[in-house]
Amino acid sequence: MNNGDLLKPNTTLKTAKAEPVHVIKKLGGGGQGEVYLVKWKGGNYALKWYFEGMRNEKKFKENLKDNIKNQSPDPMFLWPLEYCEDGNSFGYIMDLRPADHFEFSEFLLAKKTFSSIASPVNACLNIVHAFRVLHRQGYSYQDLNDGNFFIRPSDGHVLICDNDNVSQYGTTMGIAGKCRYMAPEIVVGSTVPNNFTDRFSLSVILFMMLFLSHPLEGQRVLKCPCMTQEYEINLYGKEPLFIFDKNDASNRPDPSMHINAYRFWPVYPEFIHDMFYRAFSQEAMHEPNKRLMEKDWEEAFVKLRDQLIMHDCGRYTFIEHSREKTCIACKRELSDIPRLHITRQLKQTTTEYDVFISHGKYLYEIQTSPKLDASVFKMTAEVKQRKENNVIMYGLCNLSDEEWIVIDKEGNKRSIPKGKTLALSQANTIYFDRNIKGEYVL
Repeated sequence: MNNGDLLKPNTTLKTAKAEPVHVIKKLGGGGQGEVYLVKWKGGNYALKWYFEGMRNEKKFKENLKDNIKNQSPDPMFLWPLEYCEDGNSFGYIMDLRPADHFEFSEFLLAKKTFSSIASPVNACLNIVHAFRVLHRQGYSYQDLNDGNFFIRPSDGHVLICDNDNVSQYGTTMGIAGKCRYMAPEIVVGSTVPNNFTDRFSLSVILFMMLFLSHPLEGQRVLKCPCMTQEYEINLYGKEPLFIFDKNDASNRPDPSMHINAYRFWPVYPEFIHDMFYRAFSQEAMHEPNKRLMEKDWEEAFVKLRDQLIMHDCGRYTFIEHSREKTCIACKRELSDIPRLHITRQLKQTTTEYDVFISHGKYLYEIQTSPKLDASVFKMTAEVKQRKENNVIMYGLCNLSDEEWIVIDKEGNKRSIPKGKTLALSQANTIYFDRNIKGEYVL
């Protein structure tokens, strides 16, 4: 054990409910305290233990206890589970990070890589959904940065840590955040963290997830001889400028220093570019109420996921990306891809969109269910693929609990129950619900 460790192995602490917590070993440390592997209630957990005198204010402790009592807003948050106190020191227990999840910072430093382009898309959708739930329940996160996320490279599953600063909207825990992730109004000190500042930080995280570059760090940053506080306040607070700003090219990425920005920006469809143009417009950066909502991002990433297909080369590509209609992996031209044109008519609102069909594709509850709270993650249909006379044939397997009604090209009607697969070549219209239909287009 290193000298200075707050807790020794085999130490036994007590929770607020007098339950024993046995310290096994130290896992790591940071500016506020240290994290330990502990045994609690027969299982292994993580314990964050604060340095004595750090975060010792009554308001912080009471907020932490309230969050424990109210429980996690979503399973993606590694939420405080139980409070512990010993003399003048205290901490909280949380779930351990699984071994197959890695810090977001490791991806930014190229120590870890995503298995495919589908993974960062899924990671963005996971993050947006988690913060939409968090804000909907009246919380603000207050300290969003690259150290808050653990990501599974294989599929983009996300876990969110450092939730001790999360508090009810309108309450601040005294943490402003990291400068590169803070909203401009936080950088200049004109306000305290809130939902609007969270939304700016969220946009920064989403940009960095897709492009592995910072949205405000281009040639202007490179011109700084040393990143002093004065430069930080100017670049991130007083005069922030998006590296792909449509009206001002003075902060473009440097081709030799910001390779990822140039490499990945053309990969994504124009509608994703438009989202970031809006998120980092001068208006949105200086008028918090003009910032994109989580719902806006969620709709955009659902659409992006719909446009993701597995190409013949065995790699993922987008149907509509910002160059030409070629595979982003092998650069071969994309042939016409079959699609399902889905129309949802709910409460006098009609929504139409295309889901492109390829091997390994899924439909989700948000597309096939009339529920107002339909999930963007619950799979309701799976695309099946087989070859017949050297021609690829697609089927759609019903994974939902609902029975589909299918009308073929001759006008015949039949049902597809759960677990059965429909040959799409035989379908003209699929009614997932009486108000939700899909039309197969070759």
